[in-house]
Formats: sequence, structure tokens, C-alpha cells
Amino acid sequence: MHILFIGYGKTSQRVAKQLFQQDHQITTVSRGAKDDDFAQHLIQDIQQLDLAQIQPVDVVYVLLAPSRNSPLSAIENYQQTYVDSVQPIVRALKDHPLKRVIVVSSTRVYGENHGERIDDESRPIPVINRGSCYWKWSGDGNRLIHLNV
Repeated sequence: MHILFIGYGKTSQRVAKQLFQQDHQITTVSRGAKDDDFAQHLIQDIQQLDLAQIQPVDVVYVLLAPSRNSPLSAIENYQQTYVDSVQPIVRALKDHPLKRVIVVSSTRVYGENHGERIDDESRPIPVINRGSCYWKWSGDGNRLIHLNV
């Protein structure tokens, strides 16, 4: 199975290594170079994502994080990372035979600030602007999954 990671930080690296050890093909997309020798690494801007040259992808993990070096305000950076990235990701994946898209988000969407339990029945209560951006990206109708992906 060919598995693509869009966003390749510490969490993605751990999951990708385990999946590679289970004989999966791994491709990653990130802003900077990576040195894991078990994966094909693509350095791309998420807003210009191009996956036309890679082998067909079966599963995608999306684990994005705002740039630490952005000149944008915090909310603009979150908007660009989480909301504005949906369409470029959908476009880049449209010709791949996806079986599953897994989006890893944040409990910030649920207003969890004091160790409350979050599960499938939890209602979204974004209490700050960054939480609202997460909600638009990952919760508001699951747009990644429902846009022909």
C-alpha cells in the first residue's frame, strides 16, 4: 500500500516508520528536507501541491502545522495552513485511487482546556480564532473527505 504524509513532523515520522516496517511504501510532503531513508521525500509548498509525478496513493495522512517563520499574524497563519490548504490538497489528490484520508487535528476545536475527555460524541466549541480555523478545516462538514477525495 502506498501511503502519503502531507506534513512530516515528529508525529508523522513515528507513524511512517511503523508503517514502513509493515512493508508499506511511504511518500512525504513537507516544507523542508528530511533524511529518513525509508521514504520518498517531496519538498513543496502546500498551496502549490503537485502529486502528479508520484505513484498512485492509497492512503493519505494530513498532519499540518503553521510555519514558525511566517510573517503573517497567528490567525492568518492558521487560516493559510488549515483552511486555505483544503483545495490544493483536494486538487493534488483527485487522480489518485484513495481508500482513506486521515486528518489529524487538535482538541482546540472542542474548547478542551482542562483535561476533559474528547471522543466521537464531543460537540465542537472553538473558543478562540485558531480553534475556529481548525473547525473549518477538519470538522465543518469534513470538507476534505466530501470533495471527491
